[in-house]
Amino acid sequence: GPCAMQWIFTFVTRFAALAGLSLQEVQALATNPCERARAVVMSEQASSTLTHGMLAIGLLCLGIVEAGLLPLEALQPEDLSAEEWRNLFLESQANWVVPTCR
Repeated sequence: GPCAMQWIFTFVTRFAALAGLSLQEVQALATNPCERARAVVMSEQASSTLTHGMLAIGLLCLGIVEAGLLPLEALQPEDLSAEEWRNLFLESQANWVVPTCR
């Protein structure tokens, strides 16, 4: 099946068409998830509990938050408190900052 990076580009292309993003915005949106996908795939093989498609959509969602297109709270899992979710997100960020929406 497709690798995580192929999934990311597929999802980004579809999201960009729906959101009316420019090519520059699409490239910026895809860069971070692709870099993360490389790191995750090198340390963890795809499985039935974490497929390449699931990894790609999760990383794309983080990229959408990082780009300021969606607030972090919109993706908060029901089983985590707001503080737990924010802390988990911040742990994934190099600069420890929650982006603000445009």
